[in-house]
Amino acid sequence: MAEKILITAGILFAAYGVTVKLAGSVTNFFLVWFFGAALCFLAALFLRMGFFGRLPFAVRVLIILLLLWACSLFVFVMALIGRHFRDSGRPDLDYLIVLGAQVFPYGPSSTLKYRLDRVYDYLQENPDTICIVSGGQGYNEPEPEGTAMKRYLMERGIPEDRILAETGSKTTEENLRFSRELMRDGNCSVGIVTNHFHVYRALKEAERQGYTDVCGIAARGKKIFLPNYLLREFFAVLKYQLHPGT
Repeated sequence: MAEKILITAGILFAAYGVTVKLAGSVTNFFLVWFFGAALCFLAALFLRMGFFGRLPFAVRVLIILLLLWACSLFVFVMALIGRHFRDSGRPDLDYLIVLGAQVFPYGPSSTLKYRLDRVYDYLQENPDTICIVSGGQGYNEPEPEGTAMKRYLMERGIPEDRILAETGSKTTEENLRFSRELMRDGNCSVGIVTNHFHVYRALKEAERQGYTDVCGIAARGKKIFLPNYLLREFFAVLKYQLHPGT
C-alpha cells in the first residue's frame, strides 16, 4: 500500500513539474517537483526491496519521527502564510508599497499584474493614498521593475503625482528599506501589496525594520502556480527565520 502511494505521489509530482514549466514558470524552482518525484520513486524501491524493514528498529522510529516533524512544520508554516491570504488592508492609508516581480520586454509578468491591478483598485477607492512601486532591474529584465510598474499604472489612468518609483532594490528587504526613504516621515500608515502567498513574510520583514503602522494587502496569483508558490514560500520562510532580512 505504501509503495503504491509513493509511486502515485511521484507521478503526480513529476506531472505537476511539467505543468508548471509549460505554464510559463519564470524560475527554475519547478525542478524541485522532479526532485520530489525521484525521492518518492526511490523510497518505493527501498520498500519493495525490503531495505526499510532491515534497518534497526531505532533507526526506523527515527525516520518516522523526522517525517512527522517535517510534515508538522510544513502544516504550521502553511497556516502562518494562509492567515494572510485575504488581507485587504484598511481605507485611507498614507502609502502603498508595491513589491516588484518579474518584468518582460512586453510588460509586467502575470504575478506582477495581479499586484498592480489590486493597487489600481485601492487607489481608485482612496484618492489621497500615495503609491510607491518598488523594484530594481534584474539581469533578465529590460528595465527596472519600478519603472515598468509606474508606467502600467499611469496607462490605466493613475496620475503620475500619486506614484513614486523606487528602482534600486533587489530583495524584499531592500524593497521596504528603500521605499521607506521616499516617505515624508517614518510614522506613516503603510499597506504592503504583494501576492497572497508572500504577505506573511513581507509583513514580518516590515516589522523587523521598524514599521509601526503597517498592514498587508493581498493580491491573487495564477491558480495553476499556487502549489509551486506555496512550496517555494515555505523554504523562503524557513530561510528568513534562520537569517532575517534575506
